[in-house]
Amino acid sequence: MADSFKSDYFNMPVHMVPTELVEKEFWRLVSTIEEDVTVEYGADIASKEFGSGFPIREGRFKVAPEDEDYLNCGWNLNNMPVMDPSVLTHVTADICGMKLPWLYVGMCFSSFCWHIEDHWSYSINYLHWGEPKTWYGAPGYAAEQLEEVMKKLAPELFESQPDLLHQLVTIMNPNTLMSHGVPIYRTNQCAGEFVITFPRAYHSGFNQGFNFAEAVNFCTVDWVPLGRQCVDHYRLLHRYCVFSHDEMICKIAAKADTLDVVLASAVQKDMAIMIKEERVLREEARKKGVLNAARAEYDLLPDDERQCAKCRTTCFLSAVTCPCSPGALVCLHHMQDLCSCPVQNYTLKYRYTLDDLYPMMNAIKLRAESYDDWASHVTEILEAKMDKKRIIRTQPVVCRRSYRAGRLPLTGLDEFRSLIEESEMKKFPDNDLLRHLRLVTQDAEKCASVAQQLLNGKRQTRYRSGGGKSQNQLTVEELQAFVRQLYTLPCSISQAPLLKDLLNRVQDFQQHSKRVLSEDAPKPAEIQELLDVSFDFDLELPELPVLRERLEQARWLEGVQEATADPVGLSLDTMRRLIDQGVGLSPHPSVEKAMARLQELLTVSEHWEDQARGLLKAS
Repeated sequence: MADSFKSDYFNMPVHMVPTELVEKEFWRLVSTIEEDVTVEYGADIASKEFGSGFPIREGRFKVAPEDEDYLNCGWNLNNMPVMDPSVLTHVTADICGMKLPWLYVGMCFSSFCWHIEDHWSYSINYLHWGEPKTWYGAPGYAAEQLEEVMKKLAPELFESQPDLLHQLVTIMNPNTLMSHGVPIYRTNQCAGEFVITFPRAYHSGFNQGFNFAEAVNFCTVDWVPLGRQCVDHYRLLHRYCVFSHDEMICKIAAKADTLDVVLASAVQKDMAIMIKEERVLREEARKKGVLNAARAEYDLLPDDERQCAKCRTTCFLSAVTCPCSPGALVCLHHMQDLCSCPVQNYTLKYRYTLDDLYPMMNAIKLRAESYDDWASHVTEILEAKMDKKRIIRTQPVVCRRSYRAGRLPLTGLDEFRSLIEESEMKKFPDNDLLRHLRLVTQDAEKCASVAQQLLNGKRQTRYRSGGGKSQNQLTVEELQAFVRQLYTLPCSISQAPLLKDLLNRVQDFQQHSKRVLSEDAPKPAEIQELLDVSFDFDLELPELPVLRERLEQARWLEGVQEATADPVGLSLDTMRRLIDQGVGLSPHPSVEKAMARLQELLTVSEHWEDQARGLLKAS
């Protein structure tokens, strides 16, 4: 039916009709008094009764295996209103349209008039399938401007219905609003796309053709103060509330110990405003003569049984009743509108005394401040100067006291880890500060591990910040860079001075090696001592191969010196053996000099040996 209507209306297949043409024709029809076009719109259909376009557990339809991942997905509109970041989680009632999605089946020209969401909440709309939905929207800051323009252009309508814009019956061309300075934005929402409206952001639109959409509300932390402003605004318009804002705030405060700290901070501020206003109103009621008081559990009553008879707001903290009108009540703002009886007959019905409310607010304040204390402490240690760094140790934590109780300062990795554990236990927000703390802790742990392995003398993987890994030993230059890196961390580590001492010993070793290697004939014992020292260094030392060569040379020279010191005992075989050994040594002036002397001595000796053989043979 919907497709036939559009096809017949535009005299072309539905998929051939440009969106611009439909938009132009829609606003022409709106502005034309003489011409009527009737369309149908299946709006505000309860998903609880008819099912959702998203998969839900134990729903009307069996969930296909490939769709099971969407059951718990945050983008599933059945989940979004009751996810932890949504304040609506703390509203116990299942409110259709707000906590439970509504369904919308549209056709060409079916429209939704200018409106804002109940309680100025966020809304999210998903177009499951079908033709686009055209949206127009004004930012939240322009809400009053849009209302003033509409009142100016249609004053008679607002005089009879002050909350006209909440009735979803007012449509006005966005060009008209823009001509009066109201900022308006538009978009075409296609199948598979979400559209989100922000608090107090007026929006309207129409459907380009046959489609199916689903929408729900949600409220993030930033909405809390706007929610209270909305209730005050509703009171002026005598408009009913969908839920009690004060009741929601008190329920949130009752969960202070486990509350998200960002929400706790927002609720604490809102609760302070709530208690201040309530104290003033109760004091005014007492001064006017209302002396009777009784506790009333308004949260156990249906909303329609605790509405103010004047402004229709949902009472929770308090209300005034009179015996002459059983079941009737008014909020403290409209006490004078209850009845004509003497005020002394009135009774102040209250849910909490002020003495009940203050501890609730203090509990949530402490919860919010626990994060502030934690964040200040983390910021302090991350921004600590070099001379104020904490020493990272790896001993077990023996004391964990709250900051306010004067907690003994934990040191190093224990402190960093305890701060991360505390953030997880208290469900602090996973923000940039916590992520920075995790990265610093991981970096410190990695550095401490590498440093300890170096001190233990084990073969290490090469540690380079941001680089790859190699199974080679560290060079002295890399060790120097690593030590510098340790001292540029936001904290110190206990291995840093030990590693610096290791670097100093390595540098001393290098200087000593340089001096020894510069000698023409160093003593083997001195070279061996240097090599023994080097066993403590699991580093790539360029001096080691040279020292090993010089040790072989020194030992050979020592053998030559010992052999030539006793000419009587020096045999030709010994000289030949020493020369053969010398040939296999690395070149060095001292070796070459000794080789030349040995060769000369061997030549002379062989000559004398030949002479002696000749004489012996001649005789």
